[in-house]
Amino acid sequence: MIKKEEFRQLIRQSEPHKKLLFNKLTYTIVIVLVLSAGAQAYVAQNNDGQISGTVVDQNGDPIEDATIQMDVIPLSGVTDSESTTTNAQGEFEFTREDILEFRITVLINAEEKHTKEHHLLFRGQNTELQIELDTTID
Repeated sequence: MIKKEEFRQLIRQSEPHKKLLFNKLTYTIVIVLVLSAGAQAYVAQNNDGQISGTVVDQNGDPIEDATIQMDVIPLSGVTDSESTTTNAQGEFEFTREDILEFRITVLINAEEKHTKEHHLLFRGQNTELQIELDTTID
């Protein structure tokens, strides 16, 4: 059996360990809170729902007047589509704050040249796409 005095001595010896454990726990909580705040700030600054991009040929030249079709892939399975055309710099843009998954299809002269599905980390995440086609367009 441990005597009362030995027990008190053991308690006194373990006090630095308690402080060290408390400090580690405090630091861990602070780090988690800082990381959470940073993640929330990132989402707040990047949730405008802008999906933009550039379409170029294999030489890196922009492709003008390409039709870009965006098919939103919802959980319900009923797709919602939007389309636009590229400008002289080959740029396009869609704005949708409510999507997580979508498919981009590039059409030139009504012929499909590129299709790819994209997944976002959070709804409304801003995304910039670089689409390079395998052929040159004259």
